Formats: sequence, C-alpha cells, structure tokens
Amino acid sequence: MGWLERLGEVEEKKRNQLEQRRNHSGADLVDLGETKRELIEEDQPKGGRPKKDEAEEEKPAQNFAPVSGSKNENGGGYRTDKRGQKGPATDTRKLEYASELGLVARWSHEFGYISVHDPTTGEWHDVATNEVPDWAKREAFKRKELYRDGNRKAYRLTAREMEEIYEQERVEMWEHPWARPAVTDEGIVYEDYLEEEGE
Repeated sequence: MGWLERLGEVEEKKRNQLEQRRNHSGADLVDLGETKRELIEEDQPKGGRPKKDEAEEEKPAQNFAPVSGSKNENGGGYRTDKRGQKGPATDTRKLEYASELGLVARWSHEFGYISVHDPTTGEWHDVATNEVPDWAKREAFKRKELYRDGNRKAYRLTAREMEEIYEQERVEMWEHPWARPAVTDEGIVYEDYLEEEGE
C-alpha cells in the first residue's frame, strides 16, 4: 500500500477524531501532521526517496544499445577508443590521406605564415615565416611559382610529387656537365669557352 492510500486512511481517521472531539473531551486526539510524516517516512527507503509504485517496478528495463553495433561506440553513437573513452573520431581515410600527402609546406591563409602538414596526424600547423625552416619556405615559394606557371594542382601536390619536380629541375640543370659555370676572380667562366680557346 502506498503512502497516498495511507493518507486517505489518515483523513478518514481525522473525521472519526472530529466526531470523537464533539463527543469527548479530546484527550485521545492524534496530531495529524505527525501521523502524515510518520506514514511518509515508513514508505521511504533509507536513502530518502519514496518507494516506487508496484506498477512502476513491473515495467521491463529498456536496453539502449548502439544502433550500429560497433565495439568502439558508446550508447550515444560516439566513437570511443578501446577502453571505452570518448575521444575524437579517427577516420582512417583521413589518416591514410595524411600519410600519403607527407611532410609538405604551403602558404597559409593567414598573412606572414606558412602551413606545415604533419603526416602522422593530418594536422596543419601555421608557423611564422621568420621561424619556419628554410626547406618549408623554399617549398612554399616553389608551389606558388608552379601555380603561376599554370599547374593548378600545385598546392595539392604530395611530398613525392614535389620531389619528382625537384629531381627534374636538377637533371635539366646538370644535363650538360660541360656547360657548368665556373667562378673565378674575373667572373663566371664556362668550360666550353675554355675548350674553344685551346683548339
């Protein structure tokens, strides 16, 4: 029996007591406020909460399992690590693209900065041009030069593709080793001129 039903009994008892008061002196009257508190305290568990009704206790507990059924998702569908800790969602495609792109440098959207790509996490770090390594500054200028020459994919080239471009330029420059410039005190002297004079 719940405390509300008992409260109904208390009210009935109150009516009976009122009738008794009319008939008697009132020595056997019960304080109704005390009785209500006693009834409520009886129904409450030691934690202080009222007991659930029997109808509520019979309801089956609902199971909130993740919809996708993935081992690495919590009840809300958020990605978790192996220990069940909620963390940033790691997309394997993004990490694969990041490792494929490699360690590259581009001009940042922010003036005076160069963005350096971290191939392990896929993050871009903006570094001031006076603090950035020389290779990153040269690569940023090279990408800008390639873009101006008509290569519209210059800013999306991977580290390997940039290495191939550097290799092609180096081969073109040293393709004819006899045409290399030689620096003397008088200025730049080409060996092909020296050969013509000697003949």
